Amino acid sequence: MAPVAAGPVEPTWWEKTEKVLLDNWTGILGAVVLVTGIGFLGVYTALRVSAPLRFGMITAFAAALLGLHYFLKPKPFAAKLNVWLQSSAAAVFLFACVGAVSVPGLQ
Repeated sequence: MAPVAAGPVEPTWWEKTEKVLLDNWTGILGAVVLVTGIGFLGVYTALRVSAPLRFGMITAFAAALLGLHYFLKPKPFAAKLNVWLQSSAAAVFLFACVGAVSVPGLQ
């Protein structure tokens, strides 16, 4: 009796995660730096403007990133950039929401 040929082995969840991180590490790092920079800008302006205006500024920046995402969406050269813009806009907006509640400089 001939041995049964085994099918291709599915990659483990760790191998899938590793591939995603290695393929997108620059985008992930860029998003982290962008959100951190906007956070520092929000805290820096804490002494200069009121809390609703700070929240509005950070939210407006998130909206600008999202608007750029929708503007560049049909362009083929910006396929990977669109995902980065969308996720960065969401991260900036979430930072503004969390900061408005828990970060003393943004309250």
